[in-house]
Amino acid sequence: MAGGAVVALVGAGVTVQSASASASEDTGARVLSVSAAGSLSASLQRDLGGGAAGAFYDASARKLVVNVVDEAAAKRVRAAGGEARIV
Repeated sequence: MAGGAVVALVGAGVTVQSASASASEDTGARVLSVSAAGSLSASLQRDLGGGAAGAFYDASARKLVVNVVDEAAAKRVRAAGGEARIV
């Protein structure tokens, strides 16, 4: 992806949250550093297993976006501070 606007992350994570996080007004997703998003992504991947379908860091919005397969997984992502997209 051009210009580093979006950094692809492997996996996803629920148990790790960043001390430097704040809520994004449009989705409720937390504003995260790249490092915090990577940790959250890894944790969500472990916790969601087959419920996760990839994740990426939106650098312009500073949030983790996690693709999920159902609403139950989406709720877990939102509760952890990520933005969920059902695919």
